[in-house]
Amino acid sequence: MARVPDQCPPGFTRYTVIRGDTIFLIARRLGVDIGLIIANNPHIPNPALIFPGDILCVPATITLPCCTVLRTLTPPVSATALGCISPTTTN
Repeated sequence: MARVPDQCPPGFTRYTVIRGDTIFLIARRLGVDIGLIIANNPHIPNPALIFPGDILCVPATITLPCCTVLRTLTPPVSATALGCISPTTTN
């Protein structure tokens, strides 16, 4: 029977373990410290022993394109002013 956390902490998302996964490999794939995954999965009593179907809380990774604005700037600032150059722009 799969082990599932009640909830994941803020900034974490759920990951379903697949055959061949280890917490070490998952951490390396995500580029995070293995201790971070272990500490946020207390429902896994032995981190060296995970099974396909187990659900882990892992840090959510966000890939942002150039100049993604996460908050409104006042006054509004153009992408060019932030240093982004359109691929069609010539110097």
